[in-house]
Amino acid sequence: TPPWDSVMHKTKVLHLSDLHVQLNYSVGSPSVCHYPLCCTPGLPLHPHSPPARYWGEYACDLPPWTLEATLSNIAQTHPDIEYVLLTGDLPAHDVWLQSEDSNLHVIQVVAAALRKHFPNVPVLPAIGNHESFPVNMFPDPTLSDEESSSWLYSSMAKYFSHWLPEEQKKTMAKAGYFSYKVKPSLTIISLNSNFCNNLNLWLLPSPADPASHLAWLVEELLIAEKSRSMVHIISHIPPGTSSCLGAWSHQYSRIIERFSSIITAQFFGHSHWDEFSVLFNSSTRQPISMAYITPSLTPHDGLNPAYRVYYTDSSRDNSTHLVLDHATYSLDLEMVNTLPSNTTLSYTLEYTARDSLGMQDLSPESWGGFVQRLVREEEAWDMFYRRYSRGGPHAHKKCKKTCKEDILCRLVTFDREDTMECGRIKKEMKMIEMEQTEQWTVWDIL
Repeated sequence: TPPWDSVMHKTKVLHLSDLHVQLNYSVGSPSVCHYPLCCTPGLPLHPHSPPARYWGEYACDLPPWTLEATLSNIAQTHPDIEYVLLTGDLPAHDVWLQSEDSNLHVIQVVAAALRKHFPNVPVLPAIGNHESFPVNMFPDPTLSDEESSSWLYSSMAKYFSHWLPEEQKKTMAKAGYFSYKVKPSLTIISLNSNFCNNLNLWLLPSPADPASHLAWLVEELLIAEKSRSMVHIISHIPPGTSSCLGAWSHQYSRIIERFSSIITAQFFGHSHWDEFSVLFNSSTRQPISMAYITPSLTPHDGLNPAYRVYYTDSSRDNSTHLVLDHATYSLDLEMVNTLPSNTTLSYTLEYTARDSLGMQDLSPESWGGFVQRLVREEEAWDMFYRRYSRGGPHAHKKCKKTCKEDILCRLVTFDREDTMECGRIKKEMKMIEMEQTEQWTVWDIL
């Protein structure tokens, strides 16, 4: 990684994910309920439910006016954003109320809001698992005798046509993915991770490589390699999570390993947490690639809304297109709900990777070292766990041994079928526990 100071002009990239915009958010409706999503009109009154407040609630999704105010605040704070990554999940969690039309309406609302606040900035989308109806259902578009998702893909191509050139609109309309040269030496590949979604029942008959999507990815990477272009990948479901099928995750990881010299960054969403995932070389066990998993804008499940800005080396003649730093901005929902509704929303800088995490650079090796610190240093772990939910109510839930192990394992599992690093972490945590027990025993004797 080039030293931070040696790159005079950094490229600023905005990453938004998991917006889950709740168009029927109703102020004053129950903010606590027995449904997967509250704050909707007509919900039965819950005995201990306070009324839903203006800017949003932790058991609800993002009100449309909160999205508007958020984008307005981002555009004012960062007038120098060069392009926007939008990694999916635009509709809310009220899946029992949805239809094709209602989901398309939300996507249209989000696209229009982005066009309003970022008229001259490319917005590059990836499709989430909540865009379809029914949720998670994405048939293989190459099998013509099945139901089709063309209603979704063609509409996405249309709503984002302001930013996508003709060729990209074609592949987006065909199967929800595209490859786009955002700079002369940088290609952004938008993958449709729903072809690895473990809740996508359409994959049961032929789970190998639906839509020949991975085969297409290899072709695109070969073209980039030949033309000496670097590559950033954007997608929704991270390959190392339980939401992605193991075989697909394994093949994807093999592809990333083969092309790791040109893939300089990968950006995902889906989990709603502030986390990441490191890929280790299958033979040398060296960290070789990184998946950045951006926190969600929705507060659903006790999180504070957040967005992220990446600083990349993409503005020089001999750019490396590496991520040099990132900054995460969040909104204290509890605090803003005490302010009048005509308040101008203002997100605050929560932390930056280099300064706040004490990292020399953002190479895969440095992230591997950071995970080691989280295993051994209680203070570093406590701060990480707080940021994991941006200090929302979820941060107050105790995260004991199994919870901590699960999270740490996620940070080192990129290939679902490779659990070696996870095994190492569990072993190390066991040894730390034994050391602490021995210390207490000695103390008892004294």
